[in-house]
Amino acid sequence: MSKNKNNYKADLSYNSWIELASDVLLDKKIINIRHMSIEESKSMGWNKIPMVITLDDGTEIWAQNDDEGNNGGALALYNANKKGKSFFAVLPTMAESDNIY
Repeated sequence: MSKNKNNYKADLSYNSWIELASDVLLDKKIINIRHMSIEESKSMGWNKIPMVITLDDGTEIWAQNDDEGNNGGALALYNANKKGKSFFAVLPTMAESDNIY
């Protein structure tokens, strides 16, 4: 089985993706939340502008429309027991015309 430069298995198995996500996300701190800039979104070929979450090691997380990265996507937030109440919200994408800047 081949490995990439970060030693993650290149077989695209379920456990490989869990290993990658765990290494990148666990024990990190969120230091910033923002909308992607119009320039960043356009450089990706997108017309939907997603939110970007930045971690303390510089890793950035954003939602995509699909696995191929065909557009920005919305993020869903859920907590089944937020002070005794469930909580659900969607952080939507924006468009340049939404005047978010």
